[in-house]
Amino acid sequence: MITYYINVLLVSGIFIGIYHAFLQKEKMHQFNGFYLLLSLIASLVIPLVEFEIQATDIAQIETIDIPYPTYAAENVEVIQKDDTKNLEIELLSIGLALYITVSVFLLVQFIVSQMIMLSKLRGTEQKKYQNAKLILTKHSQTPFTYLKYIFVNKQDYEDGLIAEQIIDHEMAHAKQKHTLDILLVELLLTCCWVNPIFYLFRAAIRLNHEFLADDEVIKKHTNTIDYKKLIVQYIASENKPLFAERLSSPFNFLKTKTRLNMIGKKRFTKRILLKQFFIIPVLVLVTWIFSKKTVGQETGSETNYELVDVTSTSQTNQPDKEAELQKAFDKAIEPYLGLDENGKKKINQISRYEVGKDEKDALIDTYYKMSKAQQNRQEVVIFLCKPTEKKVPTKTEFEAWKDPKIYGIWIDGVRVNNDVLENYSSTDFAQFYRSKLAKNATNYGKHVYQLDLTTSKKFEAKLKTLNGNKIYNVFPRINVKR
Repeated sequence: MITYYINVLLVSGIFIGIYHAFLQKEKMHQFNGFYLLLSLIASLVIPLVEFEIQATDIAQIETIDIPYPTYAAENVEVIQKDDTKNLEIELLSIGLALYITVSVFLLVQFIVSQMIMLSKLRGTEQKKYQNAKLILTKHSQTPFTYLKYIFVNKQDYEDGLIAEQIIDHEMAHAKQKHTLDILLVELLLTCCWVNPIFYLFRAAIRLNHEFLADDEVIKKHTNTIDYKKLIVQYIASENKPLFAERLSSPFNFLKTKTRLNMIGKKRFTKRILLKQFFIIPVLVLVTWIFSKKTVGQETGSETNYELVDVTSTSQTNQPDKEAELQKAFDKAIEPYLGLDENGKKKINQISRYEVGKDEKDALIDTYYKMSKAQQNRQEVVIFLCKPTEKKVPTKTEFEAWKDPKIYGIWIDGVRVNNDVLENYSSTDFAQFYRSKLAKNATNYGKHVYQLDLTTSKKFEAKLKTLNGNKIYNVFPRINVKR
């Protein structure tokens, strides 16, 4: 999702940048209107487009080995890893909730604004004007258009205070259905409000509407000087429509200088055609760069390739040595297989042991004869214990552990009540490890963290056990297919 958002942001940024750099200053407003709407929609669609690239020859398929990290026993900060992952999930959940909340709010606001605009049509005097309708209101406001309706002040209209050019301008908006463009953009913004580029599109589309309406007025009223003065006069008016700013194309929010410069500007046909043709390769290039690509094998190729599960250890093309090691390992680990609550096989956690003093030696020997890739396909990870540094908790940490709603306490491997800590001080412990409980944990809901404490006495005994001996830990690996 994040990748899609970034691609939409980049594609929309490229399209609006091209518009402002090459197209906006040219007198080709109908083409620009089409370009803006098409590129706005294309920004959302292009990152979803997928192309299949036909491959007739594959010289080499390289597999990337992502090794499973190895750790020193008793030196694994489980809480740091789990907390980071949980924090990411929590932040994503908060971000998604915020996004949905704002989107729903904007959608409701959009619907309500439409209902208000439609309600303004009821109970008002209407007068047919060419293919549109004049809505004569009692509100003091500059004329504005919504769909095929042109809102004007009744008294000003009857007194002849509204210039004919203004009515013709709004008539052009109604005739060219500019409100539908604006409504489409506003609807897209209810779910794409996080993309700042889309607001630039909205402003550009509105301004282009004014260019189109101005052109229609100039065709009928050739005096551009008087029309420019009229525009300035209406923009300076303090009587602005309440809803026109958001849902129609009134005079109030326009970039006046740009409009005035565009009125009466000459049209350079050759330059316009050159720029229009330039858009085609740009659209193709952007589509190719930001679309998805997959590699497909031609059916007519002489060489056949088969996709295989790289986690499987029973492939027919597995080297004899690897298959032999796998067979020996499966035999060595068989005594330590158990059944989960659903009756499926699982690897039980194997307690630490010393090489040469335990029947598990075959398991260790076979494991370390395997390649890293084969080790990564096993249900367990095995690592050599190493002496750990003493880690004494602070007084602040120690006091926080006394809360049974947050922490479940184990001292030297034995579950105890939190109030037992009253008999200890922070300096009585030489090691501590926290882990956040998963939803499938036995004590999930009783407390948030499991805290394993090692007393100084136990810690010293561990160090003596390690002296001159090779001791290994074997732990189940998560989400491994065999």
